[in-house]
Amino acid sequence: MRGAGVVRRLPDPWPHDLTVFVKGLETLGVPLRRDADAVVITGPIPQGGDPVTLHAHDGGAPARFLLAVGALSRRSVTVAGSDRLSDRPMEPLLEALRRLGATVTGGPGLPATVRGPLVGGRRVVVDGRLSSQFLSALLLVSPAVAGGVAFDVEAGQVSGPYLDLTRAVMADAGVQVDADLEVPESANYGTVDVAVEGDWSGATALLAVSPFVERPVLVSSLNEKSLQPDREFLDHLMRLGLQIDRPGEGAVRVSGSVLRGGTFNLSACPDVAPALAAVASLAPEPVRIEGAGHLRLKESDRIETLVAILTACGVAASSRDDGLEVRGPIEFADGATAVVNVRGDHRMVMAAALVGLRRPVWIDDAGCVSKSFPGFFRRWPGALEWRDD
Repeated sequence: MRGAGVVRRLPDPWPHDLTVFVKGLETLGVPLRRDADAVVITGPIPQGGDPVTLHAHDGGAPARFLLAVGALSRRSVTVAGSDRLSDRPMEPLLEALRRLGATVTGGPGLPATVRGPLVGGRRVVVDGRLSSQFLSALLLVSPAVAGGVAFDVEAGQVSGPYLDLTRAVMADAGVQVDADLEVPESANYGTVDVAVEGDWSGATALLAVSPFVERPVLVSSLNEKSLQPDREFLDHLMRLGLQIDRPGEGAVRVSGSVLRGGTFNLSACPDVAPALAAVASLAPEPVRIEGAGHLRLKESDRIETLVAILTACGVAASSRDDGLEVRGPIEFADGATAVVNVRGDHRMVMAAALVGLRRPVWIDDAGCVSKSFPGFFRRWPGALEWRDD
C-alpha cells in the first residue's frame, strides 16, 4: 500500500484503545511519528523479523485490527489481551485469515498468532453475527492482499453501518469498495489527510444529561451527516419525548422531559444502549431494548451489568436474551450511596454517572472510562454549555 496518512484532531490525552493500537503498529515496525494532534504513517509494515507479541489489553477493536495487519507480515505476530478480551470472540476473523492463506494458531479467542502472506483472488465468507470489526479489519488491509479479494457476509451482519463508515474512510484514501464488498487487485491507498470527526458514541452520555438535570444541554463538535450509527441516539431521545434542536456548526441541543416508554431495536447501534438504559430509568412507562444480544460480548456482559447498575440504584430492570427492560421512574435521592460495579467497562461508567445525577452513586472503577473517553470526568459537566430557555 503506497502513500502516507495523517490522522488529525486526536483527543488529548488519547483514548487508551488508540494508544494500544498505535503502539502495536510501532512494535510491528510500521514507520510513523506521533505529533501532538496527529499520527503520521509514512510506509507499510516490514515483511521480515523475529516473532513479536502485541498486547491489546482490553481493546477488542485494536486486537482485531492488529491481527489483520499482522497477517500482512511474513513473521509470526501474536496478539494477546486481558482475561476479558481473551474470552471475547476472534474466530470469525481468524478463520477468514486462514482462508486468505495466513498461518493461524491459537483461538478461538486470544492469544492468537498469525503469519502471512495473504493471498487473494477469491471470495471469503465472514460470519457477521458477533461484530462488524472482523469485516472492517479485513477490508482495511485488503488493498495489500495480492490478487484482490471479495467478502460475503454469513448469517447476517450486526452493527452494519460501521461497515459503511469503513468503506467511506477507504474511499477517502482512494480505494472504492461497493456494497458487493469486492476489493480489486489494482486497489491501492494514496496519500491522505484524515480529520477525525466527533465521536457520537461517547457523546451519547453527554446528550443524555438534560432530562436528569432538568435543563437544556448543548453538545458541540458533532457531524450531523456522520455515517456513525450512534447518531440515531437523537431519534431515540425524541421518541421518548425529548426535544432536539440543531443550532448549527455541529451543535446539538437537548431539552425537555422523558414522557413515554417504548421498544428500541439497537442491532445497528448497540453502543447507545448504556445511555439509553440510563435515560429509560426516568420514563413513566417501560422501555424495552432489543436486537442487541451482542452486547453480552463487549468489555462486560453489558446487558447483565446494566441491569445490576440500575437495580442497585433502585430502578426495576430485567435482562432478556437480546436486551433488557427498564421500568422507572427513578426519583431524586439524597440517602445512602448506591455502590455499583462497572466490571471494567468504560460504557458502564458513563451509564452509572448519568444515574448518579439523580442519586448518590459510587463507581468502583471509574478510571476505565479512559479506554474511549479519558477526559470524561474532567468534562462532567464542564464540557456542557448551559443555556437558559
